[in-house]
Formats: sequence, structure tokens, C-alpha cells
Amino acid sequence: MQRFITDRQALAQRIRLARECRELTQISLAKYLGVARQTYLDIETGKTEPKAGTLLAIAQILKTDYRFLLTGEKYNGGIPLTVDDINQYFARNSGEINLQVNLN
Repeated sequence: MQRFITDRQALAQRIRLARECRELTQISLAKYLGVARQTYLDIETGKTEPKAGTLLAIAQILKTDYRFLLTGEKYNGGIPLTVDDINQYFARNSGEINLQVNLN
């Protein structure tokens, strides 16, 4: 089987961050995907690599670009998670942080 993901741990971290920014639990995302919680947990912890179709479904559910999940880069001029999404996540989970983006 040919692998298409070069950094599984980084992918797992981006999936987790995107899920938490969308305020979804692991159980709810697993249900949306139609997989067992343990199967999803294995993906989110980097234990297993998601199939291409699963990765696309995760991106669609989390309202982000699959290429962002793979690489961490934005595409087509869009920011996969908005700055407000990330600020709200950090405000809820680790105190004050105010991320600002200069688009100039």
C-alpha cells in the first residue's frame, strides 16, 4: 500500500485543532464520518493514516481545505480556519491570546 502522507503527526495535530475549533467532540466527528470512535481516535492521534476519502470527509465536516490538513498551508487565498475561530479556541482553552493577520 502506497502512503500519501509524509508527516502523520502534524496531520493529526491539524485535524485535532480544526475539530476543537469547530467545537466537535471525537465521538460526534466519528458519527458524522460513520466510523467507530476508536477508528477516529487512531487518526487524530497519528496512530493510523486516514484513507483519502476519509480525509476529504473530515475536511468537509470541519469546513476546511484538505490541503490545509495535509500541509498546514492555506490555498486559493482562503484561510482554512478563520483567525476568530483560532482566537476563540485559545481563549476557551488557554487564556488570552489575540492572533492578528496582516494581509498586506
